[in-house]
Amino acid sequence: MKAAPRVGVLDELRGFAALYVACAHVVLHNLNLATVWSRLPWLFGQEMVMMFFLISGAAIRLSAQHRPVAGSWVFLQRRFLRLFPMIVLGLAAGYAAAAIEAADWRPVRPAELLGNLLFLQDFAPVKPGTICSTYYGNAMLWSLSYEWWFYVLFFAISSKVPVALRTHVAGAVAVMGVAALAVWPNGPSYWAAYFIAWWAGGTLVDPDPRERRRALAWMLVTVAGVTLLAARAGGFSETPWRPGVYPLLIVRHLGITAVLFGILVFAGPWLRGVAQKRLRGFAWAAPMSYALYVVHYPLASDARWLARTGLPAGAASALVYGGIALGIAWLAEKYYQPLVRGWLLRLPGLRAAA
Repeated sequence: MKAAPRVGVLDELRGFAALYVACAHVVLHNLNLATVWSRLPWLFGQEMVMMFFLISGAAIRLSAQHRPVAGSWVFLQRRFLRLFPMIVLGLAAGYAAAAIEAADWRPVRPAELLGNLLFLQDFAPVKPGTICSTYYGNAMLWSLSYEWWFYVLFFAISSKVPVALRTHVAGAVAVMGVAALAVWPNGPSYWAAYFIAWWAGGTLVDPDPRERRRALAWMLVTVAGVTLLAARAGGFSETPWRPGVYPLLIVRHLGITAVLFGILVFAGPWLRGVAQKRLRGFAWAAPMSYALYVVHYPLASDARWLARTGLPAGAASALVYGGIALGIAWLAEKYYQPLVRGWLLRLPGLRAAA
């Protein structure tokens, strides 16, 4: 079976987003940027993650168009083969950094480890009601649970819902997630609320332009819902605004995604041309974007594991830590991912996904 077609602009955007998130975290954690203006260019990591969701939705929809297995178990098996090795890599990186820093083995934390392996994690410090936290503080792992459950929802909708109703069902899932958050913040409701962002990305490659307008409408409804949720929680009046903490964090995430998606809907062809000209040099990072994303935080950003070597803080530590993370990401994509995939394909339940 032929591989899904590559769309250059998706690779360029994916590579740019991955490098930006990694660089932003490395710079902010290792360099003492004293002024607001010096920090400002590096404060959009959250927005880049939401761009990842849009890109992922587009890439998966494009793949489903070329290889129509979205409604079969083979789809989930293939996505598992891609995602599971990366989450194991992120877990190992977080644990290794903590153990090296302490110069001793650290507790395994079995419940937290199992929760991450089952894609149940979220960044608990800023979201109440999460099932479990990211393992050993590797904050980037939060979005991998969302990615997996987006695949599950996409599979369910693709296999059970008529084509004409799919975007409406995706929007209804998001609205129901927001409604549930208003009553009881919980992990599945977060995944449901964010799903429209991922689904909307998929409509960018849908041959029917009406799907994009429908997705935008549902996104705006969802943003209105989370804005009302934030107001109800007192985020706008009784307490100071905290855009990095629930509930304003949800407004920030879905609001910026709605803006990005709206721009892509109405100015997509022009932006595609700009991206292909201005971001052409970032496509090389696309193949290792997942690996870089999951290892950079414990190994390069929130990193002190080389402190015993006498490594000077500042630019030196930023370059060394960043270089190590980039090198490990390259090695992981070139050697680790194919190796683990080969092991997994030996399992009877996954052989059909080869």
